[in-house]
Amino acid sequence: MGTAVKAAAVLRAALLAAPAAMAGPRGPRAGGHVGIENGSLTRPEASFLTREQRRIRNYRGHACQDGYLGPRERARIQHMRKSANHHIYRLKHNGHHRPGGYHPPGGYYR
Repeated sequence: MGTAVKAAAVLRAALLAAPAAMAGPRGPRAGGHVGIENGSLTRPEASFLTREQRRIRNYRGHACQDGYLGPRERARIQHMRKSANHHIYRLKHNGHHRPGGYHPPGGYYR
């Protein structure tokens, strides 16, 4: 398995983990981000990340239409994914929380 495929699988698993109730016709919806469920992402932040993932997916689809993913295209997709990972981390840890998100009894830190 290539590095890009592994990275894509890890990113997909991390971002699309959703309960069965959130599953759509193509599997879990983008709204099932763990950060949305626990309140660490606000709705505008989650919307931004969802659109960013869609842009990456669309770019890859267009790049693969000719049946060949060239080195420049591959590098651009890798850069887009790294940037998206950075955005996910920064937005989940910026201190903004959605009211009503999941908060375990006793808080996160005991």
